[in-house]
Amino acid sequence: MAIPETLGERIQAALDDAGLTQIKAAELLGLNRQTIGRWVAGEEVPEAQLLRVEEITGRSRAWLRYGLVDAAESEAEHYRAGYEDGLKAIREMLSRLQPPLKRSPDA
Repeated sequence: MAIPETLGERIQAALDDAGLTQIKAAELLGLNRQTIGRWVAGEEVPEAQLLRVEEITGRSRAWLRYGLVDAAESEAEHYRAGYEDGLKAIREMLSRLQPPLKRSPDA
């Protein structure tokens, strides 16, 4: 996966990867959505907020600010992808199983 070029693109990618909308991120950070929108658009640089963005997205400040990926983060991404593939396979297998029998309230 290519690393987004700009800080704003990396912030949006980090939010997407974490399953967060700009609105939800704004709520978690105690900001308004327009502020997050200005970051993503590159109109503002959230230097003072990068630690908090790191906390809610799981992306390092080095990745957010400069697009740098350290060895630990690269390894974590590798294992996360494997975990997600395994989880998907388990969900597919479970979806093929019949629903469990319901017990009567008397039993």
